[in-house]
Amino acid sequence: FLPGETSKTIEMVVVADSTVERDETIVVDLTNIVVTNDSAGIAGPDAVLGDGSGTATISNDDSATLQFTSASLATNEASGPLNFMAELTNPVDVDVMIDFDSSDGSATTVDSDYAAANGTLTFTAGQTGPLSAPVTLHDDNTVELDETLTMALSNLVNQDRNITLGLSNASGQI
Repeated sequence: FLPGETSKTIEMVVVADSTVERDETIVVDLTNIVVTNDSAGIAGPDAVLGDGSGTATISNDDSATLQFTSASLATNEASGPLNFMAELTNPVDVDVMIDFDSSDGSATTVDSDYAAANGTLTFTAGQTGPLSAPVTLHDDNTVELDETLTMALSNLVNQDRNITLGLSNASGQI
C-alpha cells in the first residue's frame, strides 16, 4: 500500500469451461502484515488488520440437455437389437441418471415382437455418451407389416445441476 491507500484490488482470472457444475467460491485470507514508514523499509508503527478474509463466488453459467440422439430409428427384426441412444450436450461434474422404458405400439410384447426394455442409464462425471437403451427383437417367421414401439426417458436425476430433458420419446420401427 502506498501512503494514504486504504484498499487494494486482487484480480483473479476465471477460466471459462462448458462443464455443468454448482457455483464455486474462492476465499482469500490476508495475513502477516508488515508496516514500514519510509522507502528504506524501516519498521513503522503496528497496524491492525480488520476483516482479513474475502469471499468471491463464480456463478456457473453452463447447462446441458439430456436427450435421445434421434427421434426415430429402424432395423430389420433379424438384425439384432434396436439401440436407442441418449446423450448429454455438455459434461457434468457429477453422475447423471435417467430411466428408460419401452412401450408397445403396433409391435407388442404379447405377440413376441420384442422384449420389454427398461432400466437406468448412468452418465458418469464428465461423460457425455452416447449411451444405449437396447431393445431385444424377436425374429419370427410371421409375415407382417412393419411395426413400431416407443422408448421413453424419465426421472432425470441431475443432483441440482442445470440439466434439462430434451427429446425424451423416440420411436422404433421393426
